[in-house]
Amino acid sequence: AACHDEAEFVKAEDFVPERWLHTQAPSSHGDRATPGFYQHHPYSFIPFGVGVRACVGKRLAEMEMHFALSRLIQHYRVEPEHGAPLIQPKTRTLLIPSKPINLRFLPRA
Repeated sequence: AACHDEAEFVKAEDFVPERWLHTQAPSSHGDRATPGFYQHHPYSFIPFGVGVRACVGKRLAEMEMHFALSRLIQHYRVEPEHGAPLIQPKTRTLLIPSKPINLRFLPRA
């Protein structure tokens, strides 16, 4: 079953949402560990699957995420927290922020 491989996920059968946080968590892959990131095999977590047997609800889930984001933007003004430092991008496989990004959601008038 997805995400239940003890070789990839410590305490795979337990509910441990912290496993996805960017912390000084241990890695299952020893020397592949990157400080600040819990390392998993790139294919150990594919929530919708791939190929012909991929989840039929994937498009629905993606549309729901877009809908929820659009509703947030419609109803809230999003700003960085007061005194937040300038965030610089870091290049990895994808761009990542150099520091955590803390946002304030202010109701629109």
